[in-house]
Order: sequence, then C-alpha cells, then structure tokens
Amino acid sequence: MGTTAPDTSHVSSFAFLAPYGPLYLRLATVAERALAVDPSLTLVSLRQLAEAFAKHAAARAGLLGAPGTQVDLLRVLEQRNIVRDKIAECFHMLRRVGNSAVHDFLGSRQEALDALAIAYRLACWFHKTFGDAHARGDWKPSSYLPPIDPTTSLRALQEEAARARAEADAHRADAARARASLEAEGARRSEEAALRQAAEAERAEWETLALGFQRDLEKAATEQAKVVAAVATTAAQAPAEQEQLVVTQAAAAAQATDLSEQETRVLIDAQLRDAGWEVNSQTLRWPGGARPEKGKNRAIAEVPTWTKDDGDGIADYILFVGLDPIAVVEAKKKALCANVA
Repeated sequence: MGTTAPDTSHVSSFAFLAPYGPLYLRLATVAERALAVDPSLTLVSLRQLAEAFAKHAAARAGLLGAPGTQVDLLRVLEQRNIVRDKIAECFHMLRRVGNSAVHDFLGSRQEALDALAIAYRLACWFHKTFGDAHARGDWKPSSYLPPIDPTTSLRALQEEAARARAEADAHRADAARARASLEAEGARRSEEAALRQAAEAERAEWETLALGFQRDLEKAATEQAKVVAAVATTAAQAPAEQEQLVVTQAAAAAQATDLSEQETRVLIDAQLRDAGWEVNSQTLRWPGGARPEKGKNRAIAEVPTWTKDDGDGIADYILFVGLDPIAVVEAKKKALCANVA
C-alpha cells in the first residue's frame, strides 16, 4: 500500500491583506506557518500584526504622532472612537497573549488557534474600515480556515493501528487469523513510520519557512513604514475631515464584525484571566469535572443552574471565590463581558 505525505496546501484566510503592503500578510503567514512547530511564535507574530493595524489606523486618522507604545496608541484610538467595544477587546487580547509569549515563553497550540481566529476578525474589521468600496459594502468574510496540522493524518493512522492491535489480541485463538492480523499490523506500522517521517519532514519544512519569513520581516517592516508615512502625509492635508471619515468607517466595520459565541468566549476568558481569575472555557468546565476549590478564584464554564422563574439551565460561567459563587457571566454572540473584577 503506497504512502503519501499529508496534503498541507493552505490558502491563507488573510490573503485579502495583500494590497495593504508587504507586512500584514507576511506577519499573518508567519503566524500560521509557526503554529505546527512553535505556537509562541504565532502569538508574537499576531501581536505584531495588531500593532501594525493600530499604527495604520492612527496614520489614516492623522494621528501618527500619537504615543508609540501599543497600550498608549490603543488608548488614543479608543478615546477618538476609532477602536471601540469588541474591536478594542480583540486588540487587547492579542496584545496580552503576545506579551506572555515574549516575556514568559508561554503559548499552547489551542491558545494560538484562538488568537488566529481573533486576529482574523480584527483583519476583517481593518479591511472593511480601510478597504475599497466593495470591502466597505458588499464584502462578507468567510469563516476562518486554520492551517492544516501535519500530524492529523499520523494520529488517525496511529489510532487505526491501535484498533488493529486490539483486534489481533482478541483473535489470537485463531492462529491463521492472528498471523494475518499481525501481518496487517506490520504493514500498518510500516505505513505509520513512513507517514511519521513525512510529517517530521513537513514540520522541518514549515519551521524553515517560518524562520525565512522572520528574516524577511525587517525588510517588509521598512517597506511598510514608507506606505504608512505616505498615508499619514495624505491625512495631514485635512486631518479633521480624515479623522471623522475613519471614525465613521471604523464604526460601520465594527458593527459588521460578527463574533461567534466561541470567539466571544475567547475574549471573555482573556478579560477574566487579566482580572485574576483561573479560567479556560474549553477545559475548566463543569461537565468536564471542574469544581470550585478552597483558596482559588475560578471561573467555571457551563455550570448547571436552577431558578424559580426559569427552572433548570446552564450558566456560561459562574465565578467562584473559594467554594462561594459570587457572579454569573453570560457569553452571547456579539456580546462581551465588561467590568469583570
């Protein structure tokens, strides 16, 4: 039975960023390519992408002289109503996870996948704010398509081999069938080894590509700076009018940004975590066995509830200080948790 490497062809969902200069799509591509080998690099690249979006927005609004740090720049953009509500939360979430990756070398594959989905929504907002008439009008972004994990096929084959071994053990009384099963198992093991080798080669290729992209980023950043400077020069000719135009377009783009409930949960998780709660709505779940514990501030997801008016229900999150529940947080599509303390 022949063996072929898994199909890792992937057209980036961020491809629509290409007309804005060399940097944005390159950063997104680095983030996607790095996912298989270094999720922390994915998070760092997405933080850089969000920073680049913020600088572009400031330049288009005639605010290029605003403070240079990301926190200060975002504060100015929020004060001017260019970055608001869920879009501001997307910016801050990418900033926080990127900082953790830089300073603490933290970042799981799931965190990187969540950040890619949020960065994609932010990129869609950017495109609808600063794109052409089609982008601001009829353009409808598709769902984010993450890059293919090159180990997916390998894991599936390993599971198949495990089932074959179990079947062989169950039929050892029949020598002929046992021999046939063992032969089949040997063939599967050979294919598994070949596929593992192909997956490892694919990983190495992706890592090389990611490093190559990283080396090119400095050149791309220099070229992008020229594009942003030209934008700022144009905006400076009529700063008040240009800022109002950006505010209007950004608000319309934010209104059109449709966060799913899962994406909203990612942002709520980040807010709760930043406020000091232990939270992970994918793993710290009541159905998965998560329970409040003494001495811990936990935000547990999907907790069964009962009220006199509504009867049985499920709370998206309940905040526990030790064993005591103190608040309920609901995560609804396009709704964000605010002022969590």
